[in-house]
Order: sequence, then C-alpha cells, then structure tokens
Amino acid sequence: MQITDLTSPLSVLSASAMIANSITMRRQIDDVDILISPLMEPYNAGSFFDSPQIILRGEAAAREKMDELLRLSQRLDSMGQQPAPSVPPAPEVYLISQIHLEGVDYISHRFFMSSFDIAPGDAITLNQLAKGISRLMGTRYFETVTYELTPEKEGYVLTMYAKESARARLKFSLHYDNEYKAGILTNVTLRNVLARGNRLSATMDVSERPRLHTSIISYYGDNHRAASRLDLVWENNNFPVYLEGGSRYGSFIHNYTDLTLGFMSSLDTKWLLRGYMELERSVLKRQSGFYEVFSAGVEKFGNVFISTNFSLNRNTINRRFFQPGAVNCH
Repeated sequence: MQITDLTSPLSVLSASAMIANSITMRRQIDDVDILISPLMEPYNAGSFFDSPQIILRGEAAAREKMDELLRLSQRLDSMGQQPAPSVPPAPEVYLISQIHLEGVDYISHRFFMSSFDIAPGDAITLNQLAKGISRLMGTRYFETVTYELTPEKEGYVLTMYAKESARARLKFSLHYDNEYKAGILTNVTLRNVLARGNRLSATMDVSERPRLHTSIISYYGDNHRAASRLDLVWENNNFPVYLEGGSRYGSFIHNYTDLTLGFMSSLDTKWLLRGYMELERSVLKRQSGFYEVFSAGVEKFGNVFISTNFSLNRNTINRRFFQPGAVNCH
C-alpha cells in the first residue's frame, strides 16, 4: 500500500479493519519466511492523519531486514521458474459426507447445527454455505465462523471452525445531553453463565436521572426454538413541556416502570410467536412551572396499565432493504 492510497479517513479505516480482522492472515503468520512487524505505539486504527509516519515506520523496519530479504531473493532465484500449480475448477455443488465441528465448548452442537441448517448428505452450493454461516453469526453467540472443505471418495468433509463470543462482557460509555445531563452508560451481558441457554443483559445509565433496562432470556431445548423472557425498564427522567414559540413552560420528573414476563417461540428463522403480560406504570411530579395545577394540592398524577399481549410476526426480508416479494407482517 502506498501513501497515495490513503486518501481519506474511510480508506485508512477500511484498510485497518481488513488487516486486523483477516483470520487467514493471522493463520499464515507462522508460515511466512520473513515477518516485518514494527512496534506501532502510539498509533492505532484511529490514527487517520498519521498514515505517512506509519508507512515510514514500516519501511524502516523492512530496511533492518534487508539482508534477510536479499538472501530470500537469491534462494528463490536459484530455484528457477516454477511451474504454475494445477488448480481444478471448483465444483458448483458439494456433497457433504461428514461435518466436523471445532471450537464449540459452551454452546450445544445441536444448536449450532440447527442454526447452520446443513447436515451430512446435503448437496450444497457455496452460497448456501455462506447463508448458513450468516445465520450462525446472527445468533451473536460466535465471534468468527470459518470452514474448510476436504475432498474424499464419497464427497467432501466439511470442517467448521467457530470461536465463541465472550460469555461475559462489560462495556462503558459516556454521554451528555441537556435533558439527561452527564452520565455513564454501563452494560453487562452474560451468555450461558447463569445457566446453559440463558442470556442476561443489563444496561444502567449512572447519571443525575438514572435509567435501567434489564432483559433475561432463558432458551429451552438444544434448538433454542422456545424461550421465556423477563424485561424490566425503569427510568427517572426529565419531562420538559414547551410552548408553541419554543419557550420552556415547565418540566416534570417522570418515573416510569415497565415490567413484562412471557414466552416467545420461533417455528423457523422467519416466524416469531410472542405472548406476555405487561405492567406499565407512569407517574409525573412537578419539577418546575405548572403552578396553576400543583397549587391546588395535586402532588403527582399518572396511570397504571396491566395488559396481556399476543403477537405473531413473519419476516421474509433477509437483507437491510425490502426485496421484491419479501413480506414483513405483524
């Protein structure tokens, strides 16, 4: 890559992402004859405007190995012209005789195969294989999924290499706006920690006006086709009211709680059935303004709803935008 190739922050970011996320490259590092890997501190993938210095650092590291590069060049020259390897054309359809799975420790093999939706004896195309991997990645239980096809007499042995996502994740971020003020967003996600097939996600906004969103999903069966779900949303935030001219008339302190408990089931990747009971409570208290209301002795007002809900959703959209003939019904 030349300096002229890095013409924008996007090109630098794309190049950095491709290098950092190349699984094939990382596997091939042990097989290289000469590895040039300079110390990159303090640069990182966000050092958009330091690309000239980064390239110069790489060139300097390469010059330190110039003798090794010359010896490698001489050895290659001594071998003469090598015949190009004969690569047979790739078949359009692969008959899968066996499937081997590596790297799966905490997730059931049956769940993996059910999401993958390819079994021994299937005749598949590379497009079907890519869709199966996309379904696996869509579960968010895996960081990477790669494959290897090995020919044998009765078809191909398909070896799947999976790297499971971290079972526990802790994330932080800072935010500020004129309503919620400054705060620290904290998220904890646990997968297969409390129990196998269980996912807990809790997001807390530690601020002047705190917020909490907790979700617990417990899947049943190895295929994860059915699950129970508990959701809790709690907020204690500002609720401003503005006049038509844009001036602020007053504000409430809004205490909001939403608790749902129910089940969900998927017949396949296109159908979702949900049923749940919901308790929703919303209470407003005066923070500023509204003297004519609260001077009459009103301390707070709001409502409480208890409801039962059922929904059936069918979605055949498999891409970001609507496709011809796709359906999304609720």
